[in-house]
Amino acid sequence: MNKDRDYTNINVALIYMSRQKLGYRELIFAIVSELPLITRLFEKDSKYDSLIRELIEYEYNDDNHLPYQKDLLEKLALSRTALMELMNDLYEDFSIKLSDQKAYTISDTEIYLIVKIRDDLWVVGIDGLTTIPRVGEDFLIPFIKERYGSVMATVKEVEHEIYTGKHTINIMLESNFL
Repeated sequence: MNKDRDYTNINVALIYMSRQKLGYRELIFAIVSELPLITRLFEKDSKYDSLIRELIEYEYNDDNHLPYQKDLLEKLALSRTALMELMNDLYEDFSIKLSDQKAYTISDTEIYLIVKIRDDLWVVGIDGLTTIPRVGEDFLIPFIKERYGSVMATVKEVEHEIYTGKHTINIMLESNFL
C-alpha cells in the first residue's frame, strides 16, 4: 500500500472539516469556548496573535455576550473577508492540533444524576461513582424516600459533555415506584 495514500480516519475527517467554512457565530462560539486551550496551543503563532489577544481582553458579561463581528473588525482593522479567513484558519489549525496525542487535557469530571419523579426533577451531584451505569440499568435511590417513598429509577440516557477541560456526565433516570 502506498504510504502517501494511507489515510487514517482522523486525516479523512480533517480533510473534510477543512473544506467546511463556518459562519461568524459558529466560529466565535467555538473559539471563545476553548480560548484558554487555543491560547496555549498558539502562543507562539504570530498569525493569530492579535485575534487571540483581542478575544482575551474582551469583557464577557453574565449573559455570555460574545464579541460582535463589527467590534473585532474595528479593533483588528481587518475587512470582513480577512477576519472570516483568519477565524476559519484558526479553527482549522485548532482542529488539526486537537488530533495530536495529549492535546486536550481534561482536568475535572462532574457527574450528575437527573431523576424524573412524577412532575419533579431532582439533580444530584455525585462524587466517587467509579462505574457509569448503562441505559436500561436500575438504580435504587433511598434518599428520596421521605418525599416519594422508596424510589427505583431506570437509566434512560447517559450524556457526556466536554467543555473547557471539564467532562460532565449527566445520567438521566426515570422513576419506577415500588
